[in-house]
Amino acid sequence: MRKKVLLDCDGLLADFAGEALRRINAKLGTSFVLEHVTQWDVVEALGIDRKLFWETVKAPGFCRELPVLPCAKEAVAQLKEIADVVVVTSPMHSKTWHWERLEWLHEFGIPHHDVIFAQDKTLVHGD
Repeated sequence: MRKKVLLDCDGLLADFAGEALRRINAKLGTSFVLEHVTQWDVVEALGIDRKLFWETVKAPGFCRELPVLPCAKEAVAQLKEIADVVVVTSPMHSKTWHWERLEWLHEFGIPHHDVIFAQDKTLVHGD
């Protein structure tokens, strides 16, 4: 029986933080870089408006346009040779995020039925 490997998406496959910073910098005229994000709460770390941050990352097209991290597609392809790959990702509670995430992951060869949206990822178990 094949093992099930669970993968997160943002920070492992997708450059969520880099794209968020790029868009925040464009809106605010700032020059934030990843080294400025020194804690999990990006808004707190950067000292920016929380509403502006969430409007930015929940905007239509944001998820679909996330850059793929280097070697991510190759790593997923190699994992799929030895195990079933399931992506566990957070729902962003926006009108387009869910569909955009599914379409983005399709480029990795991950079918919709192998994507789990979970607010609390600790409740999902794999091998």
